[in-house]
Parts: sequence; C-alpha cells; structure tokens
Amino acid sequence: MAQVVVLKLNYGTAAQLDEAVGSDRQLVIETDTHRPRVMDGKTKGGFKLAFASDISEKSAAIAANAAAISNLKTSIKTLCDEIVAAKGA
Repeated sequence: MAQVVVLKLNYGTAAQLDEAVGSDRQLVIETDTHRPRVMDGKTKGGFKLAFASDISEKSAAIAANAAAISNLKTSIKTLCDEIVAAKGA
C-alpha cells in the first residue's frame, strides 16, 4: 500500500527570508513572490530557485549581449585595420 507523506514548508516574505539562514536542506517559500528557496544552514538568504520564465529571460539577454559583443569585435577589427592602413600610407 502506498504511503502518504505530508510535506510542510516554511515560509516568509522575500525580505524576511533574505535575513534567514534556515536549516540544512530546508525548503522555504517566499509568500510575496511564491519563489522557492533552498537553505543550507550557513548562507544568509539561502539559494533562490529559478522560475522557467527567469531562464528564458536570461537566455534572451545572453543572446543579445553575445550579438553586441560580436558587433563590437567587428568594429574594433575594422578600426585596427584602418589604423594599420593609415600608418602604411
């Protein structure tokens, strides 16, 4: 027969949990944002877990930054080529 396990989570606002250390392997929930956190018994505020939307937003930002860096590298190379050409003229 299946055994029923009841999981009781601790909770608090994000501001309250930012100041908490909690217990090792403790799962807590921010009541104002519904974001879960894992506490390790040492780190103030624990570790916030990401929502799927956080990951897609970060991925888009990373892609945009990569494109900007690529464009910057191209501009710097063009500028260097122009300097070299000007010195050789």
